[in-house]
Amino acid sequence: MGFLATSFRAFALSYVNHYMVHRGPDGTVQERHVEPLYTTDFVHNLLHSGGVREQQPFRSADNKTWALLDGTLYNGASFGALPRMDAGRAVLAAYEKHGERYGAHLEGEFAAVVVDFARGRAVAAADAFGTKNLWVGVDSGEWCLSSCESPLSRLGVRRDHRKLLAANSAVVIQIAGRASIIEQIPGLRSFAPALAATADADEPADGGAAAVAAWGAAFDAAVKRRLPAREKRRASVVLAFASLGLRTSEAREGGGTLVCSLAVSDAAHSLTLVHRSAESNAAAALSEERVAFAQNNGQLRRGRSVREGGAQWSGEHAHLFQRMPETLLLGAKDGMGAHDLPVAAEAVPEPDAASGSDLDIRMQRESAVLSKVFGQARQDRAFVYLSSLGAPNIGGGLLRTTTSGVLEPLPLQLRGQLMQDNLVAGTHGIEIRYPFLDPAVVEAFMNLPRAMREAAAGSEESVLRKYMRAQRCPVDPSAPAKDEL
Repeated sequence: MGFLATSFRAFALSYVNHYMVHRGPDGTVQERHVEPLYTTDFVHNLLHSGGVREQQPFRSADNKTWALLDGTLYNGASFGALPRMDAGRAVLAAYEKHGERYGAHLEGEFAAVVVDFARGRAVAAADAFGTKNLWVGVDSGEWCLSSCESPLSRLGVRRDHRKLLAANSAVVIQIAGRASIIEQIPGLRSFAPALAATADADEPADGGAAAVAAWGAAFDAAVKRRLPAREKRRASVVLAFASLGLRTSEAREGGGTLVCSLAVSDAAHSLTLVHRSAESNAAAALSEERVAFAQNNGQLRRGRSVREGGAQWSGEHAHLFQRMPETLLLGAKDGMGAHDLPVAAEAVPEPDAASGSDLDIRMQRESAVLSKVFGQARQDRAFVYLSSLGAPNIGGGLLRTTTSGVLEPLPLQLRGQLMQDNLVAGTHGIEIRYPFLDPAVVEAFMNLPRAMREAAAGSEESVLRKYMRAQRCPVDPSAPAKDEL
């Protein structure tokens, strides 16, 4: 889904929303709120992946606070949201209770905006890992908050006034009168300290079995709550595994861990597995083993192959150029004021130029593979993609916190991959959810013995490998000793 909240007036919706509409193909709404001194416009593009269909913006009972949400929340019930209603309503309750730090108390993959007309402020918040993009623009006394950069550009916000909100942070904008940024709030959420005594002591007597079991329980819970709401028919999820694109150990180890968790889950959801057809014999055999494993456990609906071919990738690149306007660097720096963008390309390059080495996300070979996967998912009516992103980073101990439990800035590589996923999925109207980036999973990982925390994803010491073996899920005998990214 995609949203926009802005003070800019007299804009043509079809023009401003031209690219963002693909993120929410199930309906677009434009609403306006008028105060004596200012006016705010809201645009929301709905992506309905299950449950009761509700359109945004959400409104408080007194109509003085409106909210927008891109993503999914998993703790809405703790704020009084009805189980089958959109948990996005919890954003308003969290703001009412916790004020400008409301984002610290929400769980899920989200970017949220609350506009408080009584105080004349807008407060935007990003989840702990910045899984959803949230662009901030303040220019010439006007303001704009959006899921995509393109609306800011088309509203006339100058490039050096358009910034990507940092992960695990919030920004407060004064909207009454001349707009200005009042405050930036970093480190919204704290994690269990990584240097816990139990994790850094000598090898535990049980060899870490209890810690592995605790991590597995946290991961299973994270996967289960990311499955879409069921209605009359079983809801569907799509999962890419084996060695898609360039993220080899992520797909093999993280994808295998996801297959394992879904296969042993008691949630009756169908599953589409996607794997490459042009693989080594060992990788192809592993794919077949995991397909059989999922079938035997009753969770597999169908298996798909992503076939190699220059003409096919050319078509995917053309699709991305049609629906993704800006050229974005994969190594984008995390944080307000530190996001750099090159000049957008003006034409689709020749197919043989799509080597994947270009910094333009639309030209990456991995983007074409992801686009193919998301396109097949949409055809299968599987609107939720469970991503294994974060698996090698967790397995290699790259996600760290300070001794106070504050998450350190994300590795640029991970931040760039999240941006790439978000942009490519948005061109197909697919929602991505990240079980490996669930705070509870990360905290359980931090309590593992040091050797497990620092083990590469394909190592036998990795918690991913130990989890799969405990569930008798097929593992990759040829996995690399370290991530191949």
